[in-house]
Amino acid sequence: METSTEGNTDGNCPNTEDDQHLFVCPTSFRRHPKYCNIFYQCTEDDETHEIKIATFNCPNNTIYDESQTKCVEQDKTNIECDGEISSRRRLKHLSLNYKDPIIVTRDNQSCSSEGHMPFEKNSECSPAFLKCEKSKNGRLRGIVHQCPQNYVYWSISRRCERVERVRDCKRTTNNWNGRWEIPIDRHNVAW
Repeated sequence: METSTEGNTDGNCPNTEDDQHLFVCPTSFRRHPKYCNIFYQCTEDDETHEIKIATFNCPNNTIYDESQTKCVEQDKTNIECDGEISSRRRLKHLSLNYKDPIIVTRDNQSCSSEGHMPFEKNSECSPAFLKCEKSKNGRLRGIVHQCPQNYVYWSISRRCERVERVRDCKRTTNNWNGRWEIPIDRHNVAW
């Protein structure tokens, strides 16, 4: 896996075999190097420097367009798909702890400003949210984070709230349990 900083365009990537892929790390959302309907985020733990790649799957018949930061129909993309469309059965399971990619909606996964934003636009409460911040080169980027266990991100307060405090809010249908590849944010929490 190639690690670099955003904006590094020197083109010195190593040669790869047919079954190998290069990923840009750390980064916000990027289209998978082989499958156009899958995108990923790559994060690096500040303390351990462990690299984690989380994958997300666009809904049926759409591909990920980095320039629009969302899943779109192939004829509406600004960046053509020169790869393949994956079926769920074809993805390689990298370990025993492998989790299928999170299926997203066609909604935009971009940030409108710095701060915390809902990641799943169709639910009021979700264990996950977008943490939006400026990169070193000044671009606004979003990284999906999780709330601590027994907390959910509430789109009203824009914080992680105790589950029992927001019992009646509309919940997500995605299973976020055991998603070790999504960083846990312990700062944006209503204790």
